[in-house]
Amino acid sequence: MASGLDQSETKFNNYVALITALKLTKEGLEEYVNIAMKDMYKKISNKCRGYLDCRDNCSKMHVANFDKWCDTCKKWREEIALYMRNKKRISGVHWNKFESMIWSGGDKLTAINQVANVFVHECRNPMVSVTDDFSSIISLLENCKYFSIERTLLLNVREVRNIYFAHNGTFTVEENDLVKCLDVLSGFLNNRSLQANSKCKQTYKKICDLKLKSKRENVIEISNISPMVYSLMRLHHDKPTIVLERVDDIISNKHYTFVKRKPYRRYDILLLFICFFCYQFIMHGNLTDDIEDKGNSLMVSNASI
Repeated sequence: MASGLDQSETKFNNYVALITALKLTKEGLEEYVNIAMKDMYKKISNKCRGYLDCRDNCSKMHVANFDKWCDTCKKWREEIALYMRNKKRISGVHWNKFESMIWSGGDKLTAINQVANVFVHECRNPMVSVTDDFSSIISLLENCKYFSIERTLLLNVREVRNIYFAHNGTFTVEENDLVKCLDVLSGFLNNRSLQANSKCKQTYKKICDLKLKSKRENVIEISNISPMVYSLMRLHHDKPTIVLERVDDIISNKHYTFVKRKPYRRYDILLLFICFFCYQFIMHGNLTDDIEDKGNSLMVSNASI
């Protein structure tokens, strides 16, 4: 029978395997989402041809007072709203966070990010790509009619992320729960809407491999992530919320600035150098005294002769 320590380590390793699966799933979806958003943006842009570029930045200046919006921004908002799965959600968008003048006249990538983020629930920063965050991707897939993924699948994926990772302060996962989570993620990636994308196909196979204990040991991503998570747990052992936030950054590839502990000044090495130089100085002084003594003795001997 396995010891309690071994069981805890196994459950921690399962937790790391789940983090790896979420990270792989996010990375697998990035290409698919980016291609889809470029296409959707192009379709909206084509319908808004002939309108002059906005100069007032209506979403910032007039916020929800749509009567004061220019014709260009009104048209763009109207076309974007057509893709909202639940029409009531369009009224809940915080327009003051967006730059409507960018939709038609700004940098194309920035404009695509802005349009995509309209569909993200409680979007924090519309200038950032939706694909930077796992939850944002799922929110986009849920709320945007461009995508035709079963809502049940998306709800299950969200539950996996929230229950077993985001709200899991124990940093452990049981084996049967891990397999259940991996089944959800693999089933999601094998959905007919995603099957045509080569990156989603590759990710699907990787997630399936994680279901086998024998294959988990050889997964490079797990080997890379495990020490990072362990370091975070040691650094913030009394603050699980911070650990979860930092692990979320690992999933989003924003982890490098958080994992390493700040180096301490090595006073012990400095002291060692000081002692070494003092020793050299003393030894040099003793050697000089010995030479002088021998020289004096030699002079006395010569004088006696």
